[in-house]
Amino acid sequence: MRLTFLSPEAAVVGLAVGVPVVALMLAESRARIARAVLRLPAPLARGWPYVAAIAAFAAFVSIGAAQPVLERERARSVRSDAEAFFVFDTTRSMQASSSEGSDTRFERAKRLGKEMRSQLPDLRVGVASVTDRVLAHLFPTANYRSFQLTLDKAIGIERPASVQRGNALGSSLEAFTGLPKQGFFARGTRHRLLVVFTDAESRPFNRAFLADSFRTSRIETIVVRIGSDRERVYEDGAPDPRYVPEEGAAEAAEIFAEATGGAAFDENELGKAIETARKGTGKGGPRTESRELEPTPLASYAFAAAFVPLAFLLWRRNFR
Repeated sequence: MRLTFLSPEAAVVGLAVGVPVVALMLAESRARIARAVLRLPAPLARGWPYVAAIAAFAAFVSIGAAQPVLERERARSVRSDAEAFFVFDTTRSMQASSSEGSDTRFERAKRLGKEMRSQLPDLRVGVASVTDRVLAHLFPTANYRSFQLTLDKAIGIERPASVQRGNALGSSLEAFTGLPKQGFFARGTRHRLLVVFTDAESRPFNRAFLADSFRTSRIETIVVRIGSDRERVYEDGAPDPRYVPEEGAAEAAEIFAEATGGAAFDENELGKAIETARKGTGKGGPRTESRELEPTPLASYAFAAAFVPLAFLLWRRNFR
């Protein structure tokens, strides 16, 4: 466990209050000496408690501005012979939902991805997106927090966008053709798992190219198909007439899975998909220790603590 500061240079904001406080303390000290020499009574002054409250307020604000973070290190045992990539479709069709305000396909895909990740604790898992190309956003890691932050912050509908931005059919499952040779998985990794969360509303793709690319890749592919032909993309509370669900999406998912030597599942069959993933990556295998840092930001606590001396100052000003 250790304490670090993300922006220690920001602590200088305390000088804005610190310098006047020092000057006030010196003036208060001289005044006290003068009163003692002249035998004058002490005035109804604010005194040292007032000065201390100002100093405490400055200190807490400075600490908060420096963004303190408490880091805890945790060690976990993970497999060294297995890696996984969870790939999420980010094209516009993933914005479709059963009704206005209900969860979109993309939101459901993220929820399923997090659930599946939690059920595979001994695997290192990466995150990628697919449109008309496959982009890696997080390479396989044992760190749960990195996985969740990447899902929540790094990707979204049309983030990244396809070349045909705004086109519901901006995705192409054929984009996976080059993946086995693009270094997504570390060399020497024996078990490689590829999980694709998509509505499979793809432009036409060549299954023969896919089959040839994946034939010797040692990649176990799982397709989790999200959505149905009853869903629509909603804009301003009404269905967008430009979007029409693609017929044959379920069949496309099956064809893609077959071409890559994998299996396809509906979003309601996540349990079966997880079981298939476990079988595909095998049991046991060599393990290694993964050390993870769990950061706890403390800036908010420092700023909250600053309200205590501030409240004291306001009380002294208004009620004394």
